[in-house]
Amino acid sequence: MLRSSEIEIPRRYPIIALATFFLGSISIWTFCFVVDPYDLYPNVPGLSQDKSVDLFWYLRLHKPYAVERIKPQALIAGSSRAAQLQPHQLKVMGGEAYNVSLPGATLREIRRMVEHAHVIKPQKFLLVSIDHPMFRKGHSDQMIYDEANRYRKIDASLKDRLQHLYQRLVDRWGSLFSVDAIVDSLRVMLGIGHSATEYYKDGTWDFNANSNQLPIKLYSTVSTQIYSGEITGKTAPFEYEELTELLDFADAKGIRVVLLISPLHVLLMQTIYLAGTWKDYLKWQRELVVLVAARKTATQVYGIEDNPRLVLEAMDAPNPLYRDGIHYSRRAGIDITNCLVGPCDSALKPTRLDDSSINSYLEQVETLRRQYVQDNPADTVKVYKWLGLEPSEGK
Repeated sequence: MLRSSEIEIPRRYPIIALATFFLGSISIWTFCFVVDPYDLYPNVPGLSQDKSVDLFWYLRLHKPYAVERIKPQALIAGSSRAAQLQPHQLKVMGGEAYNVSLPGATLREIRRMVEHAHVIKPQKFLLVSIDHPMFRKGHSDQMIYDEANRYRKIDASLKDRLQHLYQRLVDRWGSLFSVDAIVDSLRVMLGIGHSATEYYKDGTWDFNANSNQLPIKLYSTVSTQIYSGEITGKTAPFEYEELTELLDFADAKGIRVVLLISPLHVLLMQTIYLAGTWKDYLKWQRELVVLVAARKTATQVYGIEDNPRLVLEAMDAPNPLYRDGIHYSRRAGIDITNCLVGPCDSALKPTRLDDSSINSYLEQVETLRRQYVQDNPADTVKVYKWLGLEPSEGK
């Protein structure tokens, strides 16, 4: 009887096993590369589908690689509230343009993305959509979802380059060989799953037009989120270091910057008022204008909350400009972008904010807030109900 040490394994078995492993790996790689569920790679002519998974959860993976492919020289940046600002209208600045906005973006992420894009191709223009939570102390530290090493850096050290290379290897593995990539590729191929958003090659995205969520439900959800955020975070002061770093970088590289204060519907302004932080909200806008004016550069600040057509819109308006009081429609995004980069005759033209205009602008904002509360008592009652407040609790 032969002992185990004397049993001979035919030489062809290891070769077959190794060949099977490599063939399987190549098949998985090819399948995930062609399907490309996170839209990271160039399309394979005749094979790649113009589909992806719901990119909302993968935009921080997707967009740095998209910038490398597109090589834009003009960017639109911000949170999901900038998702409808149209980059093709920035082509008047010269070169390609792209919307790099991210859900819940921080000013730190925006600066990293701009630096990343500038390393790839020198930037000429930057439109940043900002909102006051971005400026609350500690916001960037609390909201870091991205991977810093995914972005290229100016004057990168050897350590920076090695970390960037390692991150790229991790991303490649995760998008071509991981279980998630295989499952997501199968979902794309089989058309399984419903995406709540639609994504475009210019970096913009749009909420699914077939959504069965009623406007009042969307307003209610956003109002509750804002109230909760203001109650828990109202003691945190505003800080401007992250914005200063971004503007310093842009000035040093000759990038023209336009800042747009993302508008709120009056109902959501009233939510901030009921949270007791309305004066802080107005103060933040004043401080922002003062900071930019003191720099004595070409940077400009615009606001649009003095526009009755936008902020006083009925929740159930046909073809609404707002979807939920903070995210405006694609149609509104086109008009607003047009007016920020050149002459326009749209009723949605933002107001240039500086030392001479900020007082009258904020007075108009306050007037519109009071007007809506007086003229729409039923909607005001809804706000109290959404927030679980009694009218007597209003501040």
